[in-house]
Amino acid sequence: NNSLTGPNPFIAHAGSPLLLEQMRYLELSHNQLTGSIPSSVCQTMPNLTSLYLVDNLLDSSFPEEFLTLDPNSTIPIKRLWLTNNSLTGSLPASIKNWRDLVVLKLDHNQFNSTLPNGLWKLPNLKYLHLSDNKFVGSLQGVEKSLSLISIHLDNNLFTGTLPTSLPLTTEVAWFNYNNLTGQIPPCFGVDSANLTSLRLHDNPGLSGDLYCPSDDEYSTVCGGVFSYQVVVAASDPNTTTTSLVSASTTETNGNSRLYTCDCNKVDCSCCECYYY
Repeated sequence: NNSLTGPNPFIAHAGSPLLLEQMRYLELSHNQLTGSIPSSVCQTMPNLTSLYLVDNLLDSSFPEEFLTLDPNSTIPIKRLWLTNNSLTGSLPASIKNWRDLVVLKLDHNQFNSTLPNGLWKLPNLKYLHLSDNKFVGSLQGVEKSLSLISIHLDNNLFTGTLPTSLPLTTEVAWFNYNNLTGQIPPCFGVDSANLTSLRLHDNPGLSGDLYCPSDDEYSTVCGGVFSYQVVVAASDPNTTTTSLVSASTTETNGNSRLYTCDCNKVDCSCCECYYY
């Protein structure tokens, strides 16, 4: 929260070699830093665990050699926040080596590539926030993550179908405002016991209900299996892309109408559909 301007000298050149080698935490958010991210961050600050450059004017692509010592080395970075800049291009393939990474927040940038396969194999990644970019390609692979708690992939250009399931650890999963198609997989998210928020709305080609087959002809996820906020409606309340069987208006708040879904054959109101 200063008014630092110009290129990013603090990472590339600032301080004595000894100081940089010992640095673990660097916070330069909410300034007016411009230019690209230096490619030598890991070499100059080999013990860096937290890098915050939120809300600056950084642009250009993500350097492939960023945070990389050599192709097979593991680097100590745990928290990388680059939210609200103008970064473009793709994430580096070397992300597979960021095995200590816990938080990756790159939302509100201009990234426009597919996601590297190595992203889903990171053993400690819990918070993946990539909202409001131009990422493309498939979401297949999300289900392979072992640790994701919060997944924000909304407001991108992802295509194809939803992943077959969510990681068991998931609490929040936002896939709204993309170009996803096909049916919602049966029992989608049923194994994620702590799931509290699931957003699927504004995917024009996505259809179906959230349900689980059971001995009773049709059992929705409401039947004691889940109790969470489900957002599956389109922005136009007259054209729901996906429904939860039936809905009734319970509250009107400006332009936002809250619907409580009457889950088929289950007397509960745990599923909520929101119209924006």
